Amino acid sequence: MWKDIGLIGRDRLLSKIHSRIKSGNPFVLIGEPGIGKSAVLQWGYEHDPNPNRAMIVCSKSYADVLKDMCDQIGIDRTKKSTADLERELLSNTGYTIYLDDLHRATPKLVDLIKALRDRHLLCYACRNGKLKENIRQVLWGVESFELNKLDRKNSMRIVSLAVVKFACKIPVSQIVSAASGVPGKMYSYITTGSIPREDTRMKSEEIDIAPVLLIGLFCVVMFRYIGRSVNATDLTMIGYGAMILTIVVRGILSKG
Repeated sequence: MWKDIGLIGRDRLLSKIHSRIKSGNPFVLIGEPGIGKSAVLQWGYEHDPNPNRAMIVCSKSYADVLKDMCDQIGIDRTKKSTADLERELLSNTGYTIYLDDLHRATPKLVDLIKALRDRHLLCYACRNGKLKENIRQVLWGVESFELNKLDRKNSMRIVSLAVVKFACKIPVSQIVSAASGVPGKMYSYITTGSIPREDTRMKSEEIDIAPVLLIGLFCVVMFRYIGRSVNATDLTMIGYGAMILTIVVRGILSKG
């Protein structure tokens, strides 16, 4: 979708990674699924002034990744073993290699990436959260840029353009509310023409229960205080129990 309407709302980020690409410094894009890491990495690849570059998806098998690297770097694979291809890859220098879905790389691929770091500029896209130790080793010391959710203004701009491009009939405001600033969700809703049931609750339709719970908590505290004042142990214990229950309910609802 970004190729049709542009990477709206990512201007600062694009400027930063473009500067790093031109200066020959690696970086890693991190964020939740669907946030736009792959799109930004692809943008970097397409705007790289270095003609010697490759775009690799690490979620493929090791054999397929090796094939993609060799083909894009220009290594003839005819009648060559895996070891031969690896040696030729390591004998080349000066390429910029963009590695998407780094968190899904196999251990063998991670070892190859470690070996390539001294010979090529490597730029990555990787999910946030807990990563395997070998992935953390690859990213040690690499400048990271986290992609956050888009604000409503930019979400509205994206969806307004995309619904026209893809002739989607879902109301723009409904898509924006359900997507919660995640471009991947916007794209999914627009191209499929539907929003999953679990995502259909609109923010504008959600009931803000915080004031109700605060009033309830105040009443519980007063109930407990009165119980202690008149030396009524039962009332005091009921007040304590109700207060704990109110806090637990508030925590559960805030997560939901």
